Amino acid sequence: PTGAGGVFGRPGATLLLLVGVGALLVGLLLSLRRRRERAAQVLATHVERDRLAGRLSDLSGVLARVAGGDLAVTLPVDSEDDAVMRSLVVSFDDTIARLRILVASAQENSDQLSRSANELGVVADRQADSATAQSAAVTETMAAIEQLAATATHIAESAGGVSDAAIE
Repeated sequence: PTGAGGVFGRPGATLLLLVGVGALLVGLLLSLRRRRERAAQVLATHVERDRLAGRLSDLSGVLARVAGGDLAVTLPVDSEDDAVMRSLVVSFDDTIARLRILVASAQENSDQLSRSANELGVVADRQADSATAQSAAVTETMAAIEQLAATATHIAESAGGVSDAAIE
């Protein structure tokens, strides 16, 4: 059946064998290409994961500084950030800016309250001085009235003595 040339001796069989080997090579090349694409995707995923982890670490560090009272910090937008990360960074910076405004307002209100308390202290001191002066004036007036009463009593007694002497 195969004769002296074997399978390769027949032109149809050789063609079939070449087509099979070619198909096998194409399948192998496609498989290798697919593996390379998957490896590239895995690598890209790892790079993106590491970049996001770094950005989140930056965000965490800045947040720790804010918790420590440093409201001057900002987190710059990275040109490689995707829309979600950009939005997170902008929202974070907006929140810090609003905290700065609130702290400044609280400080201003505290300063105003301190000034008002000082003014109230000055007014209270003036009122105390005024009350002391009024008390001294009342004491002097009472002493004068007592002296007038004593003088009036003395005049009345003298007048009574003159009246008695005139009657005698």
